[in-house]
Amino acid sequence: MTHTQKADKVKEVDALARQARFGFLPERIRSEDTTEVVPTMARYPSQDLYDHEKSLTCRFI
Repeated sequence: MTHTQKADKVKEVDALARQARFGFLPERIRSEDTTEVVPTMARYPSQDLYDHEKSLTCRFI
């Protein structure tokens, strides 16, 4: 085996190692997996007492 053949073989091995390490893209990360939705404030029980349907009706006496 000549010097150039050895050098070519080393280049091939290096190319294969590089291809194995960097030859593909990593798996895509979805934005849903990177965010977490949490309420900013705790809800008060009195907030649930408001009925928007009743507030829109008028009573005539």
